[in-house]
Amino acid sequence: MLEGMREMCDACRTTIFNFHWVCEACGFMACSDCVADRRGTEGEGEDWAPCKGQGGQGGHRPDGLRPVQLVPFGEIFTEVSRRFHELRERLQPGLRCPCKRKGKGVNEVNELCNIEKQPASLGEDDSAKTISNMFSRVPHTWLCGEKLLCLEDPKHADNQSIFEIQWSKGHPVTVADVHTLLNMDLWTPASISKEFGDREDRIVNCRNGEVVIGKPLSAFWAGFQDLNEQLEDETGEKMPLKLVDWPPDKDLKELSPSRFRDLVRSLPLSEYTRREGVLNLISRLPDAFVEPDLGPKMYIAYGSGGGAVGTTKLHLDMADAINVMVHVGMPRGADRRQLERGALKAAREGGCDRATLERLRRKGVVPGALWHVYHADDVRKIRDFLARISKEKGEETGRNRDPIHDGLTYLDAPLRRRLREEYGVKGYAIAQCLGDAILIPAGAPHQVQNLLNCMKVAEDFVSPQNVRHCLRLTQEFRRLSDQNSYHEDKLQMKNVLYHAMKDAIACLSDG
Repeated sequence: MLEGMREMCDACRTTIFNFHWVCEACGFMACSDCVADRRGTEGEGEDWAPCKGQGGQGGHRPDGLRPVQLVPFGEIFTEVSRRFHELRERLQPGLRCPCKRKGKGVNEVNELCNIEKQPASLGEDDSAKTISNMFSRVPHTWLCGEKLLCLEDPKHADNQSIFEIQWSKGHPVTVADVHTLLNMDLWTPASISKEFGDREDRIVNCRNGEVVIGKPLSAFWAGFQDLNEQLEDETGEKMPLKLVDWPPDKDLKELSPSRFRDLVRSLPLSEYTRREGVLNLISRLPDAFVEPDLGPKMYIAYGSGGGAVGTTKLHLDMADAINVMVHVGMPRGADRRQLERGALKAAREGGCDRATLERLRRKGVVPGALWHVYHADDVRKIRDFLARISKEKGEETGRNRDPIHDGLTYLDAPLRRRLREEYGVKGYAIAQCLGDAILIPAGAPHQVQNLLNCMKVAEDFVSPQNVRHCLRLTQEFRRLSDQNSYHEDKLQMKNVLYHAMKDAIACLSDG
């Protein structure tokens, strides 16, 4: 492994962990998964990229490549596996290990043991009341039919314990009042426009997904703050605009150090959500590795006024994420009362439960965005449902296409009703207000509708509880087309997992 270099499969753009295949003539590399896939189809499909080496002819195929390792096989797996089993027998941490070590030689071990945690004392069927009784000192409420935990004090010392119970079940979690920890002067539209209005970044029309060409960010921010300044399309209709993954070309830490520091010091559940958090497995990658781009990134969009325009269509992410609402506003020239009524109506019609609606009726509490989040275990049903919808519409489907990863659908009320009635899938309808942080587990499909003008900041992380989803999604993303933004493996999950395992073993051994 070369410092600052990420070894990538030239066939699927997935990070190469160790064992792979190489063309001796030109250096073309294929990961073991690609070779196994091609051999499994008995050579079907097009050849990989043509050989560029001296004397090379035609495209690459598995039978013309040589097996290679980055690190000697036994050094990686045998020693780590041996030390893990010794610790398991000595410490008895309550782990089941399905592998049978006796009789396995070095050449027969091809992956780290599949470790499965024993069921915790609180299971899936434990009620919110039971959990609340255990953590009565932690300020919290329950939303979404008592499935969604809302922590009310973002810095309470015992937040992590109650959070982990819900997180281990795959539920999203919300944290209120994070804005009380922020320097809100840094997160106003005026301050950001003043600093970065001259940039020409990608501005998107939420209505049709088209990019607005030739407009600086100052034009976006002018419309964000004043209804009369909003840009119009060719028909004269005002465009609902958004900035996605901003800044697109730099780390926020470099572009705006003051905002980065303000956000990081304010993030709740910091052992998970900060880059250096002990339970953020990304922090275990050695410094020599290329650091994954996990944010923070800003998501800024005009409000829909309660209409059915989705700001972010249904999709899912490979990593866990925390998304903090840092600003909710209304443009000058808008009817404030009408917008507030429209936002409340949208939250009610969007499926928010009674507890959520009661929260929104408090003085000064207005929903900025409406989220619909689904459990990661329901992905297969949702994918089948979206494929059925595409077929009904006569839309194109095929190889390297995925109805969720392509991010082409916003589930409006009729579609959400069909999903619930035909597949038994019901998600979490979450109204996000100023200062609310929403934590989304890796692999959980979700969509967002901005009801009012909103600025959100998202930071990705990798928790131990969701590693299985991260690894599964690594395999799914590598099969997407090259044009899909999710295709390239930026997370390096196999490297992350291996080095986290090494660190854990070293710490336990020292103890």
